Amino acid sequence: MKKLFIIFLLNIALNPILFSQVEKTHRLTIKEIKLECAKINKTLKGFQNSDEKMFTNIRVTEIEVDKYKSNNHPGLGANNSKTTLYYLLEEHDDRLIKIEHVNAVAANNSYNEYYFEENQLIFYYEKTDFYEERMYFNEEKLIEFRYNKEKIKSDNLTKEHYGKAGETKDASKKRCWY
Repeated sequence: MKKLFIIFLLNIALNPILFSQVEKTHRLTIKEIKLECAKINKTLKGFQNSDEKMFTNIRVTEIEVDKYKSNNHPGLGANNSKTTLYYLLEEHDDRLIKIEHVNAVAANNSYNEYYFEENQLIFYYEKTDFYEERMYFNEEKLIEFRYNKEKIKSDNLTKEHYGKAGETKDASKKRCWY
């Protein structure tokens, strides 16, 4: 009986420590994702603001629909879409690091960003005229979903969130093949 009581006390004492480690790891992961995205953006900003000779290790591919904005889409109105893919050139392969997609269709404008690390989606951002959405991924698994100001962490994610994350991962893979 005395052993069970000691085990019970140890369990109570260690439980908060174990739970705080899980929460701390999650925050570190989000923090690391934010730092990686900031690093990618800093590299790309340096590339865009400098002589191209300095950045021979970055390749940019742009795909634009209705580049001249002719507005000649009956029933739709304006339909302008641009996807920009940023690659980091490595010795044997190009590694996708970011995708930007801007879509301006008459009544709905959207801006999307996909960030990759080691060819895996780590962060997704979407802003439309109506909402803002962020998804954080760890090893291609959704770990946090933000809709406008609401944060939904992995413990409270629903099938709907995972479904949206799956659609986002599929869309990022489709955009890679332009």
